[in-house]
Amino acid sequence: MGNAPWRSGRLARALYVTAKNQQVVVVRAFVKKTRRTPQREIVLALRRAQEVSQ
Repeated sequence: MGNAPWRSGRLARALYVTAKNQQVVVVRAFVKKTRRTPQREIVLALRRAQEVSQ
């Protein structure tokens, strides 16, 4: 894995939800470029979390 974030010094973030039956579902993962999480990443994660909960 030549482009793995932990090898290049870059940081990654994963947004997840706890679904039914105590399952953890990662709804979005991305490589961080700034200190703040971009709003579009949050919106996408929330949309996917709603899909999982249905």
